[in-house]
Amino acid sequence: TDIYDEEREWQQAIDTGRQLLPRRRIGQRNYSQHAVARRLAYYSCELAQAALQSGDHRLAAEKLEQAFSFDRDCVRAGMLEAERLLSQGHPRRAIKLLERLIGQSPQYVGVVLPVLGRCYEVLEETAELHHYLLGFLEQHSSTQVVLRMVEDLLQQDKAQEAARLLGQQMVRHPTLEGMARLLEISGDESVSGTRAEVLEQLRHLVLQLGEHRPRYRCENCGF
Repeated sequence: TDIYDEEREWQQAIDTGRQLLPRRRIGQRNYSQHAVARRLAYYSCELAQAALQSGDHRLAAEKLEQAFSFDRDCVRAGMLEAERLLSQGHPRRAIKLLERLIGQSPQYVGVVLPVLGRCYEVLEETAELHHYLLGFLEQHSSTQVVLRMVEDLLQQDKAQEAARLLGQQMVRHPTLEGMARLLEISGDESVSGTRAEVLEQLRHLVLQLGEHRPRYRCENCGF
């Protein structure tokens, strides 16, 4: 399959790789077989994406179904299927699929979020997206999600609410990227009433990050 991969001969790679997978259920595959199956799902996604770009939704659906047969948790296949559903006028079905993907693999929320946002925008339900993302942040930390919410609030001329949200999230899970954005927002005239509060938050965040920074390091092993 490596040769077909290099040549981007996806169907030949799939046909060859299939021979390495015994006829058994997904849950019964060993580690190496799972690795092969994930590669075959990737090849199927390449074919599905090409079909979508050419407007052949039937073929795209077929290849995405094939991808899921190899790897039922394939995030890329889920995103492509959501794109297909959205293009055919089914944003709610796409949202249901994407939110299921995020529930299964929250670490990929940053990858899925742009498509999810477009689905909610088509439905003109940005408030519902905001509510969903707040629920996500109650269970997980994600600077990408926080910054997306902040940008949405800023576009709605809600700078104070954006600064408050970002400050609250940085207290919970401080990151340099989030702190830098908070500092930018604090310079906005529309949040002048909370500027002192924002600066105080930043001071605490810097101290908090400093507490987790190691003071000593072994010259031999680096610990």
